[in-house]
Amino acid sequence: MAKRLAMAAMNEEEAAAAAEAVDTRLRRWRRLECDRLVLVAYVIRRRYPEALALAASDEQLQQQQQQQQQSLLGAPQGLPPQSTDAAVREVLELKAAYTPSSPNYKFKYLFLNVVDNPAQRVKPSGVDEMRWRQAMAAAGGPDNPDRLWPVLAVGFKDLLARSAAQSAALEENSQRLKSLNDIAHNLARKHATELKQRSNDVQKRHIELSHRLLHSFRNLDALESRLAASIGYRGDVARARELSMSKGLAAAEAEVSPVSSTSLPRRLEGMAAAVRTRAGAAGAAGSSAGQGRLDERSAAQLMVVLRDHAMAVSKLQNVLKQDALDVAIMTKERQAGVRMLE
Repeated sequence: MAKRLAMAAMNEEEAAAAAEAVDTRLRRWRRLECDRLVLVAYVIRRRYPEALALAASDEQLQQQQQQQQQSLLGAPQGLPPQSTDAAVREVLELKAAYTPSSPNYKFKYLFLNVVDNPAQRVKPSGVDEMRWRQAMAAAGGPDNPDRLWPVLAVGFKDLLARSAAQSAALEENSQRLKSLNDIAHNLARKHATELKQRSNDVQKRHIELSHRLLHSFRNLDALESRLAASIGYRGDVARARELSMSKGLAAAEAEVSPVSSTSLPRRLEGMAAAVRTRAGAAGAAGSSAGQGRLDERSAAQLMVVLRDHAMAVSKLQNVLKQDALDVAIMTKERQAGVRMLE
């Protein structure tokens, strides 16, 4: 009997402990549910004012749930003051995190922009020093060569404005690239059509002028032939004259050449040797003169002959040079005429 009473007492204690645990869990759940509903109501009130009716219906549903719980489990005990303060503090932190004017606003970010104006290269207000230093280090310092500068974007409004600006810049660059492609295409087409056509025209003009020049040379050759025929110039006579002039030139060269036995220097040497021989023979015969010299009259005659001979040779050389130049010109013109006829 005592054992049964002890077991009953233990069962009653376990039942009481279980009931207390259930009551604690229910109170915790109600507190968490209350905090969640408060947060939802705050967010909806801030972002969606038109959904207040939905929040009111949620509040009525909460009240109905609380009434049902109270009817089932009895009146709930009051929440401790510390739990209420912690919940309020969390709600305030959430409010600060989603308020744009708060320094703890979560939707703040530093983007890197190309800023050329020195007046705009300043630190924006409401930016943490640590985040600012990190952004400046990512930009490469205040004097970076790319002119990058951190720019603060607050909330979705600035983010949408930045996205719109980037889209506009991308569209502008796309249009610029398209215009450059069009210019390159037009230049390529101009090179392929106009410049090529001009090149072909220049080549045709060059061929036409070459033909006209060849025709002019042919006409000039014909006119020269007629002129030569009118003045009695004949090709065979000219060739015979050229042959005689060549022979005369060869004879003149032989006359002045020191290696030829019939040249003037050799003949002078022979005459000097003969004079010396005669002088030596006269001395051996006992002549009183004793010297191998010419008299003044013979020396003067010899000098006159030599001077006349030198002058004649000089004139002959000038004539031969002029004739050689004429022959070279005629030969060159004849060769040019033959090439044109070919």
